Amino acid sequence: MSLPVYFLIVAVAWWAVGLLLEVLQHPAEVDSTYLVIRTIGALIFGGVMTAIMGARRRRNGGRAAAQEVHRAFRSGELPADADPATWRPAVEWRLQQARRTRWLIVLFGVLFAGIGVLLPMVDPREIVSGVITVVLVVVMVVIVEVQAARLRPRLESLQQQLAQHG
Repeated sequence: MSLPVYFLIVAVAWWAVGLLLEVLQHPAEVDSTYLVIRTIGALIFGGVMTAIMGARRRRNGGRAAAQEVHRAFRSGELPADADPATWRPAVEWRLQQARRTRWLIVLFGVLFAGIGVLLPMVDPREIVSGVITVVLVVVMVVIVEVQAARLRPRLESLQQQLAQHG
């Protein structure tokens, strides 16, 4: 995905989710000032996230290298011209990340779901935020767990292929 498209998706999602929550919770407070502030915040958030993605992509060898690695992770097959010295650290790092994600996502899921449950207890007007938080956290945990479980065998396959290359 190109960085400008990534920026647009992140900024629009941040803006829309914030606006939706505000309209559901405090509709009287949504005015032109709020919309301007929300838009500026979304642009800043989108810009920061895009800068982080760009720096990460450059550190990993640029867009073409990132696409090649992503393709290998999805297919479970190394490119024919794969250099084990270059690929081994990338595969091992991603495998460690997948293993760590399996327990970290559950930990954060419990923490954020707890916040979602406590939110309406502290302020009963925030029941919509609490319910949305719990639902989104549960969906996020399930999605990340499924992705990690699906990715791990492919990464282990790449590791075996690298071991055979020498």
